[in-house]
Amino acid sequence: MLLFILASYLFIELPNQWLWGGDYSARFDMLISLFLLSGLFIYYALAARRFYKTAWWRCAAGSLLVMGVFAVSLVAYRMLLFYNVLNGIHR
Repeated sequence: MLLFILASYLFIELPNQWLWGGDYSARFDMLISLFLLSGLFIYYALAARRFYKTAWWRCAAGSLLVMGVFAVSLVAYRMLLFYNVLNGIHR
């Protein structure tokens, strides 16, 4: 999975920055996040299917659950870091 994220950075994000400048784009950030989350969904679904040998719908449901927990925990972690940095700056 880490190689997938590295490859998406090297082959999608860096060429985008080189071709269209280094400006931040919320639209591109959303698209790359959805791309990475869909890759995570596929990876977990295939891994669950191979390891547990269950039906596809159970693997997809479990993968959606894992992906949702991962996305929510990532946003919560980023918010926690943001508020800790702001708290450290304003002391």
